[in-house]
Amino acid sequence: MKRRRGAEATALALTLGLGGAIALGVVRLQPALAAGTVLCLEAEAGKLTAPVTLYKSNDCSGAAAIEVPEGANPKAEEGKPPPKLTGECTLTFKVPQDGTYSLWARAWWLDGCGNSFAVSVDGGDRATISSGNYKRWHWVRGPKLRLTAGTHTLVLHNTEDGARLDQIFLTSDPARIPVGKEKATPAALVK
Repeated sequence: MKRRRGAEATALALTLGLGGAIALGVVRLQPALAAGTVLCLEAEAGKLTAPVTLYKSNDCSGAAAIEVPEGANPKAEEGKPPPKLTGECTLTFKVPQDGTYSLWARAWWLDGCGNSFAVSVDGGDRATISSGNYKRWHWVRGPKLRLTAGTHTLVLHNTEDGARLDQIFLTSDPARIPVGKEKATPAALVK
C-alpha cells in the first residue's frame, strides 16, 4: 500500500519473518527527480526599443505582450537591398542548472508577412521563430539552447510588423510542451 505526500512517498512494508510472524514498518522513499527545469518569461517584462512596443489585451498572460505594429517597419523597394530593421526586446534571466533547453514562444501573427521574430541568446546567432497559424495565440517551437547555470540575455529581434509575442517558455524536459497561458516564473528574471 503506497501513499504519496508532497515530494516524498511513504510505503507500508510487510515483512514475513521465521514462523510466519509479520513485522510492520514505514519505509521512506527518496523524492522523485524533477522531470526538468521550466522557466516562463513574460515578454513585456523585457527592455523594449522601438518599433517593438507594449501590446495590452486580456487574451495575453498578464494582460500584456509585445508587438511590432502593422506599418511600423520601412517598406522594401524593388531592386534595392532590404531595409535594416531596428527594435528589440531584451530579457535577462537566470538558469538554475546546466542543460539543453527547448525554447517556445507564445505568438500571435497577423498574416504570412507578419509571422516571425528572431531570437538570439548571449550575443549568438539569430534563429527565426515562425509558423503558419494566424490571428490566434499559439505556441511556436524555437531553437534548442545549450545553457549553463547562471545569467543569460535573450533578445527578441524585430523581423516583420504585425507580429506579437506574449511569453517565452524554456524547458530542459524534451517531453514538456506548453499549453495555453503558462504560469510565469518572475523570480528567473534579472532586473
